[in-house]
Amino acid sequence: MQECPARRYTPGNPSCGFVDVEFGTFVRVPLVVCDACWAKNPSTEEAHQLRQQVVKNAVESAKRDLKSLPPVVALTVMGRHLTKEEAKTSLIEMAPSFPLPLLKAAAEAFSCSDEVYRRLASLTPREQWMAKSPSTRWSLVRSTWSKATSLGKSLTSGRGVSKEMYDRRMASCHGDGVTGACPARKESQKEPGNYYCGECGCGDTALARLDHKLGYEYLECPRAMPGFSNHIEA
Repeated sequence: MQECPARRYTPGNPSCGFVDVEFGTFVRVPLVVCDACWAKNPSTEEAHQLRQQVVKNAVESAKRDLKSLPPVVALTVMGRHLTKEEAKTSLIEMAPSFPLPLLKAAAEAFSCSDEVYRRLASLTPREQWMAKSPSTRWSLVRSTWSKATSLGKSLTSGRGVSKEMYDRRMASCHGDGVTGACPARKESQKEPGNYYCGECGCGDTALARLDHKLGYEYLECPRAMPGFSNHIEA
């Protein structure tokens, strides 16, 4: 069966070369839409209008949720589908979450370097940390969470964090009656009533249970909360 040469298909992520070029980067296009375009003959105006609607929907979706996009994709949307003023406003607002070399180039392209640098200078250390994506925060602290697999031996041998520090960590994760539980805290599906960190990457395992893991002497938190070795004051 003949297929459109613009069809790009990988399991779970079909796309269209025409749409990708128009949008500026990869856009998921369901195969049923691809087939509909092919049935109309991709070179016709009717098929072109169908693809344009796909692009329009992708742009509207991206604009609604710009902060969740990878920086390169977000910049593509800003540069191709926003007005210059909209792009400047979005970049200044999102500046803390961008890698610095990319941010510098984008700020120069959108003529807002001064505004971007003022935005960065106004952030507290904690705001700078929390502006990073969960995956970036995790990559920076993963090594110490990985070390905690030996926690059981550490505790039984009498080594480990002080009770005061352990209690502070417990309050950061579970709440203390004044502040609520950390949004990253997840209840174990294997051991209901027990909890683990949903951002640390260890998953729902016995060794990852917070009541055990928080006793590790040196331990960094993906959110840099109180009691942890990398705590940043709010």
